[in-house]
Amino acid sequence: MAESLPMTKPTYPIWLLGDTGAVQVDGQDPVLKALEQDLYEHPNGCVVLLGDLIYPKGMPEKEDPGRAAAEAVIKAQLSVLKNYPGKIYFISGNHDWKKGSSSGWKNLRRLETFIGDEMGQTSQCMPQKPGPGPECKELFPGFNLVFLNTQWWMQPGVRNPFRVESFFQELKEMLTRLNPKTTLICGHHPVRSHSLHGGKFRKKHHLFPLSLYGIGTPPLPGVGSLLLMYRKYVGAKEDMASPRYSRFRERLLDLMEEFPGLTYASGHEHNLQWIHRELINHLISGAGSKCYYVRKGKGTLFAGQRKGFFRLEINELGIQSLHIFEQEQRDGVVKLTHSLNWDSLHQAEPITQ
Repeated sequence: MAESLPMTKPTYPIWLLGDTGAVQVDGQDPVLKALEQDLYEHPNGCVVLLGDLIYPKGMPEKEDPGRAAAEAVIKAQLSVLKNYPGKIYFISGNHDWKKGSSSGWKNLRRLETFIGDEMGQTSQCMPQKPGPGPECKELFPGFNLVFLNTQWWMQPGVRNPFRVESFFQELKEMLTRLNPKTTLICGHHPVRSHSLHGGKFRKKHHLFPLSLYGIGTPPLPGVGSLLLMYRKYVGAKEDMASPRYSRFRERLLDLMEEFPGLTYASGHEHNLQWIHRELINHLISGAGSKCYYVRKGKGTLFAGQRKGFFRLEINELGIQSLHIFEQEQRDGVVKLTHSLNWDSLHQAEPITQ
């Protein structure tokens, strides 16, 4: 049951939903249905889709055999958002960039053009300028969203050292002007996680390593442990341990920790996490169409391994509460399962699902 929370000031909702690229396209997707109902009940708010809008490789060319399926997946998402009167923002993930291939930029541009044609002026793909960002949008006086294009850091052939340094300088100057407690940074890739991309695995994964990818095989003793060690300490290109991701993560963490009270929202991991460390809140809402293993770790305030999404309630003082929507195992319906007070939990013992 959701806990009722007293609110002393009017609040404004922000929905955080990521990794929706495998939703059902028949109008019966449980996550999209729950989102649509909640949007109807809160007509004045903001929706942020946190990337990986189309699996497996974003929006292909019109002649590609996978184009129709890709269009169906994004149309299913846009149909829920099209008539919403609030603000809608999209950011890109690694799958939208064709899983980091050299032609990924073209797939992303096709996706952004498609969204623009379908949605008109009712939404924006962020950041709007090419490159890593940052780009700031004021939701209302006193509360700001800062958008980052995190895949830019992982993508071969698009970075240059001068832009790297100017990005961090620009982001620092931007955060210096803003109040950390009323600033929400949004990017696809998390910088803290207790799940697979963060090098956290189940014991069974050592014996059945391909179960990480949904593949059933006989036991692979030894081979499984080597694979997991590789992902934990070397990293596939989408893992935190990989060189590009690691450099980006370390510098962003160092910078954010200069501004206590910040919140960073991301997707990428297919689960729901709230981690509070070094006075920074990390929200991972990547369970829009898939879910996999997550565990309790240092700073964990919530960890959920079911499809779903987050809704924040904010006002001019900052984030007031976090509302968690998860898929029920018995009937498959996505429902509000937790309403958590934002500030009081920072002083409490970490909790987990």
